[in-house]
Amino acid sequence: MNSNGAQTADFIKVLYATLQAANLTSQVGIGCCESEGWGNQVNMLNAIKSAGAESMLAMVTSHTYGMHKNPL
Repeated sequence: MNSNGAQTADFIKVLYATLQAANLTSQVGIGCCESEGWGNQVNMLNAIKSAGAESMLAMVTSHTYGMHKNPL
C-alpha cells in the first residue's frame, strides 16, 4: 500500500460503512494492508488502532519480503 496508517484507517471506515449499508458485513470481511515487511505492518496497524478502525478488520495481511535495489 502507498498510504499511511491514518489514510488507511479513513478508507477502512468508508469501506466498512459501505458494507454495512449493503448489509454485507457478515459475508465480506476487510483484510488489510499488505505493507512491506512486518515492521512497516506494525506501524500501519498501530495507526489503524489509534484511529479506532481495528475492529472493522477481519484480518491483517502482510508479507516479509520487500523490494531491494541491486547494488551494482
